[in-house]
Amino acid sequence: LNAKYLDEHLRREMEKIAKQNAHGDRPMLSPPAPMAEVGYVENAPELATRIAEPAMVVRVVLVECKDLVVDAQFLRSNPYCLLVLGKVRRVSRVVENTTNPVFNQEFTFDIPFDATDTTLAVTLMNRGNTGPISLTQDVRDDCIGTVTVSMDQIAQVPGRSADQWFALKLPAGVTTAPGLSGGAIHLQVSLEAGSLSN
Repeated sequence: LNAKYLDEHLRREMEKIAKQNAHGDRPMLSPPAPMAEVGYVENAPELATRIAEPAMVVRVVLVECKDLVVDAQFLRSNPYCLLVLGKVRRVSRVVENTTNPVFNQEFTFDIPFDATDTTLAVTLMNRGNTGPISLTQDVRDDCIGTVTVSMDQIAQVPGRSADQWFALKLPAGVTTAPGLSGGAIHLQVSLEAGSLSN
């Protein structure tokens, strides 16, 4: 009797499931989890791309310099510039035999979202060696002067750009004659959103 009852009960359950499948209304064991609960993020690829892009791009135009002070031990003034922002270094071309070089060169730097150093450091050098220029300061070349530009200050300027002359800070031990400046450098600095590939 028990076996007959179990067979009949199983037959009825199978018929019930078959009817539900035929009508497409078979109940699910549990409701599907909402998208938010399974970690779904709308437009996730676009969001990942934005996170990977740098926060800002710095464009620097090295225009020119004037009234450079060159150590007397050098017979000629062959200035060039090293530009450093964060971990990125750029180097300009050498302009030979002048204390008023004109460069007109543009350089770009990415500022990542997690950047801790957003100050542009420009070092003006006098080329004393005839070999290739290094991206690190060559001990055989003479430092003419330095200048630093904070990107935080540029960000507060209308249009987030500056076009001005900056007075050079002379290296230790170098002085000028009374009434003379230590030279100046003309830079155009601007901040833009996006990446260098844009």
